Amino acid sequence: MKKHSHRYDTFWDCEEMALAINPKQVKTTHGVVSCGEITKTTCNRLIDESQCSNNLNVVGRVSSKDSYEENSEIRQVNAFIIHQDKLWVDELVISLAETAMAYLQYDIVGLLERPQLLNYKESSKGYDWHTDIGLGMASTRKISISVNLNDNYEGGTLQFFSDKTYEFNPPRGDAIAFPSFLPHRVTPITKGERWSLVAWIGGQPFR
Repeated sequence: MKKHSHRYDTFWDCEEMALAINPKQVKTTHGVVSCGEITKTTCNRLIDESQCSNNLNVVGRVSSKDSYEENSEIRQVNAFIIHQDKLWVDELVISLAETAMAYLQYDIVGLLERPQLLNYKESSKGYDWHTDIGLGMASTRKISISVNLNDNYEGGTLQFFSDKTYEFNPPRGDAIAFPSFLPHRVTPITKGERWSLVAWIGGQPFR
C-alpha cells in the first residue's frame, strides 16, 4: 500500500508513533484476524478526536437499494469522519492492515475512504446484521478494521456469522480485521457508551 510521504502530525513524533501499537501475536478465528493492540493513550487520543471541529459528525446511515438513508430500527450510532489532515490515524490503520494482509490476501489498493469514530450511546439499538460492502465507494471495501476504544459499557457485543454466530468481545485497544463481505452486527448497548475506530481497505470490488 502507498505510504504517506510525511508520516506524523504535530502531536506525534517517531518515538510516540512506534509506541502507538503494541506488538501482539497475530491469530485468526472464524475468518476474523486479531491484528494488533492500540495503547490506552492512543485510545483516549482517538476518542478526543470526536471533539475536533474539522471532523464531520453524522448520524450513521444504512444502504438501501440505490441510496443511503437513516434507519434507527437497523442502526443507531453517531459517526465522526476523521479529517484528511489526521495522517497519524491513517498510519495506524495502514499498520494494522499490513499485519492483517498476511491472512487476508486480497488484491487491494489502499485506504480509499476516511476512517471513522463510532459512538453508540446507552440504549442504542446498535447495528443489526449487515456487511460493509455497499454503494459507491463502499463497493470497493475488501478488508474491514475495527478497534475497540473503551470497555466501560455493557452490551455492544460484536458478532459475526459464517456457519453460525460467533461473538467477539475484544478488550480496550484490541484491533481486528475481517473480510468486508462477512455478516456482522453490534448488539444493543445496555449501559454506558461504546467507542470504536473503524476503517476499510479497498480495491477492485469482489467478483
